[in-house]
Amino acid sequence: MAFLVGGDRLNGKSGTHRAADGKNSGFSEIYFVNTYALHKKVAVITVFQKKAQRTLWAGGGLKNRAACGFSLVELLVVVAMIGLMASFALTGFKDIGASRGVGQAASDVKGILELARSEAVTKQTFVWAAFREATNSGILEIQMALAGSADGTANAAGTNLVPISRVVHAKNVGLANASTLRATASVTYTDLFELLGNTSGITYTNLSQSRFTNTTITFTPRGEAMAKGSPLATHGFTPLIGIGIVPSRGDQKDPQPKSDSAVVLDGSTGMSTIVRCK
Repeated sequence: MAFLVGGDRLNGKSGTHRAADGKNSGFSEIYFVNTYALHKKVAVITVFQKKAQRTLWAGGGLKNRAACGFSLVELLVVVAMIGLMASFALTGFKDIGASRGVGQAASDVKGILELARSEAVTKQTFVWAAFREATNSGILEIQMALAGSADGTANAAGTNLVPISRVVHAKNVGLANASTLRATASVTYTDLFELLGNTSGITYTNLSQSRFTNTTITFTPRGEAMAKGSPLATHGFTPLIGIGIVPSRGDQKDPQPKSDSAVVLDGSTGMSTIVRCK
């Protein structure tokens, strides 16, 4: 193809020119060139071919039309790189989500313990904080609720228990022994009682028919806490009670969690502390 520019010299004047194939009677391709931009060594040639517009050349010089696209190999490499980066990002988002879920669950546990102590001291009665694992729509969760004594005594019979709170659901987490977690690896506890090992708690069924068995903590009118479900006057507080929290995948606990938390309850004061994995 012969490239002509309207018979004019490219002298830096701004304007629009066109060129045609001298071998044909009509224009098969029409090139519009900004001669002022070409004089500045920066130009764009727009090709109108069969009524389809495309850019053939931009700055620096004319290029082979075949070099204006991408080969199949180049496209496959780009797609593979995008997929690899997406997989890394997805893994990171999952880890962040699991860590956030464990942290929120620890806050919920601490909150329910603080409410139990407050109710026991304010109303001068016994209050039980109950915990359990349950599967809800294929997702493992920790459920927690509070019950109080109707007559103010340590009588934990079902007829003497009144609900204080609704059931709180902490999703995508499960209970664990606090002493086995990464969060407590750098901390040494003496006389730590694991909530999961409690066999002397109460059995409590709330209004929604959620049944809690043994994994309960008793708060006394003095604000002390103990694992014993129906304490006598001779029973003292439990020095430390540990509640471990780990993330779950579906209805199973994560066997190798990258994040976990523990709530450690001081039985002498009824105050709790969250220990997070660093």
